[in-house]
Amino acid sequence: MSVYQNKQRKKWCYAFNINGERYTGYCENPITREIATTKRDALKAEKLIRAEIEQRIISDEAKKEEIILPLPVPHSIPLIEPITYRLEQMQGMASFPSAKTYATEILDFFGEATPMDKVEDRIHLYIDYSQKQNVRVFKGRDEKGNNLYEVKPELRSAKSINEYLKFLTKAYREFKAAPENKKIKHLIPDPPEFKLLKTAKRVPTPIPYNITQTYLEAFDEALHAHTRLAYIICVQTGMRAKECARIRERQYYETERYLALEPEQTKTTTGRYVHVNDIAHQALMECRKIGDYLWGVLQQYPHLAAEYQKEYGITGRRDINFILYRRKGTGVPRPVKHVSTTAWKTTKKAVGINYRWHDTRAAFCTDTLGANGDVTAVQQLAGHRDIQTTQKYLFAQDSRLKRAVNNLAEQRPLNVETVNPIKISRKVERALEKTAA
Repeated sequence: MSVYQNKQRKKWCYAFNINGERYTGYCENPITREIATTKRDALKAEKLIRAEIEQRIISDEAKKEEIILPLPVPHSIPLIEPITYRLEQMQGMASFPSAKTYATEILDFFGEATPMDKVEDRIHLYIDYSQKQNVRVFKGRDEKGNNLYEVKPELRSAKSINEYLKFLTKAYREFKAAPENKKIKHLIPDPPEFKLLKTAKRVPTPIPYNITQTYLEAFDEALHAHTRLAYIICVQTGMRAKECARIRERQYYETERYLALEPEQTKTTTGRYVHVNDIAHQALMECRKIGDYLWGVLQQYPHLAAEYQKEYGITGRRDINFILYRRKGTGVPRPVKHVSTTAWKTTKKAVGINYRWHDTRAAFCTDTLGANGDVTAVQQLAGHRDIQTTQKYLFAQDSRLKRAVNNLAEQRPLNVETVNPIKISRKVERALEKTAA
């Protein structure tokens, strides 16, 4: 028998041989850790102990038979490699200056030689650091070409911090998916799952038609004719400010009435067609007059033509941008980088109404949905990657929702007239009389 009772200690014990080795001990259930008090419990515990020992022996023998392979050498790809690759991919894009700012700060904080797999463990430290940074506004470049910034007292917002985290995640993802890194793909860590900070969701605010007319009048008074035309084009086509500033005349097909935007001109880096209505067409034709004047000047002055060819890539008439800034007096027109900067701020200050230029897209989407109601069509016209972005504009012009709330007023009418007139106390009357005197 493999179990017996130790009368001196008053405990049940086991003793058996496996593969020539002797195993002895107390009958303790390996699962519940209870010591057996009866023979039946001792037999159950002995059976479990024997099975556990046999399984351990089989596992040890299997390990001895395994071929010992050399451990893989831990990779140490520095952080600067994915960051540099990401910047190379963004060369020539509208968001390249911002990406360069993101890359500089990230490399300064983590260090260029930091391995890629070590960044995710320290990302919480970077978020704490970034939340304590002040907002910096770009103010041009000095004589040596260095960027100049104005530091403001307010701290960086959560939305701005998320842009830094998104840039780092995309750098990892693109570097791992690069064709030239196919052979070392298994050594590159997976893109880190950074948890973005919560940001307040802003409801799109469309610029009303009467406010639009006020802005157009203010543009004329402020002598910003190019901004006036760009504003009309954005309201009528739904283009973003940077997209409108970069369209060239060779991209406009006048007969078919559409603009062909190139991938590097759009926010989503996806080329798309922008359909042009009659009002936008008239604005583009007004822009063409200034382009004709500029082309005549370039034909007359070869040295100026060489300068414009080097700086703006103007080699033919159709290479000239539609939106040109013309200096006061006899200045030579030149393409603008952005239409919603100084001219827009000056106009807003003169008008006294605080709307963003990007609200022109909200006006375009809201009015188009109200007239058409086709969400998919508006998504394609506005160039939204996700249809949920377009659906945000749907609720402002949803006739079904308006009809439902109007039906409530008909079903449950209430008298809103004041039953008791409001009486002003004698104390308030004396204070008003004293103020008037």
